[in-house]
Amino acid sequence: MTQSTSSAPTILDLLANLAKYDPTLYPLARFVSANSKDQFESNGAEWVRDGGSGAGGVFIFTPGASPQSGNVYGDWSELIAALAVLPVGSLPVVRFTASFSVPALGMPALGWDLAGGVLQSYSRQSGLVVVTIPDGVSITNCGGVGYGLEVDIAPTVALSPEGTFRFPASQIGGAMIFVVQDGAGIVQAGTGPMIVSPGALLLQTTMVLALFASQQGATPPLVGPLLKLNADDGAVAATFNCGPAGGMQDGWLVGGGPGSTLVDVRGIDSTFPLIPGFTGGGGTVVITATNAANLQYKATPAQWAPAAPTNAEAAINRLAVAVAGLLGGPIP
Repeated sequence: MTQSTSSAPTILDLLANLAKYDPTLYPLARFVSANSKDQFESNGAEWVRDGGSGAGGVFIFTPGASPQSGNVYGDWSELIAALAVLPVGSLPVVRFTASFSVPALGMPALGWDLAGGVLQSYSRQSGLVVVTIPDGVSITNCGGVGYGLEVDIAPTVALSPEGTFRFPASQIGGAMIFVVQDGAGIVQAGTGPMIVSPGALLLQTTMVLALFASQQGATPPLVGPLLKLNADDGAVAATFNCGPAGGMQDGWLVGGGPGSTLVDVRGIDSTFPLIPGFTGGGGTVVITATNAANLQYKATPAQWAPAAPTNAEAAINRLAVAVAGLLGGPIP
């Protein structure tokens, strides 16, 4: 697919590039071009309409829409079939325009494969679109949820022993990452876990659950955990820009063996949840990444006797000592 070679971008060039990020502009670009699909794509569009032969793209899912047209799908099985033929590494986006319940009928043994993609709403308004994943239904190879989407799950150990979201076997021994961001949230109403670590013999896997500007903490309290650790698998929790009420909830993590460790990386606005079900022998390491006291400070050599402070906390402490010495007592 070629890029426009004109010296100045045309309206069509601009629309084509915008359509890479917002495919709803595709019909407008088609209208402006007053030409064929190939003419539009030859004017700078890198996003592939049909999602069938290019590197990913946005797949619009409108439940019940028929027949499939361009990148708009209304049949879940047809959508999954289109994702299956994408090149490895495409990382597609599945964007829902209405609430939907993921079907059990026709589901492969390992679950519906999302090809490394993510699930989104068409609106950042949290909870406007709700995707329900019933007990016994699972989605494999999903990178997370975002853009205001609410995902309702209710897994049980009996029907969903491997959890609601599953990862491909190729990631065992590495890191398995799931992200909830941009106003999205998971409503966990089941007693079973949302994600279950593989617990493979002699292969420790790190499970990463990341919340970025999510509404996770604003959803109802968890009935069951978001993550269960098996064997010596470890966990990393990353929580940023969620506010005091938008981050991890109490009871989000359970399980863990003698070698399991939780690394909790968070912004200074986040609170630490209660996780009494975490049994990892390696304990918990908390890193507050935006703690102002630990910000780097570049000292001017002429202003400080050796050794000069290297962070804000050390600099403030040195100044306080010097001022108190000059005053002959505590700083008022």
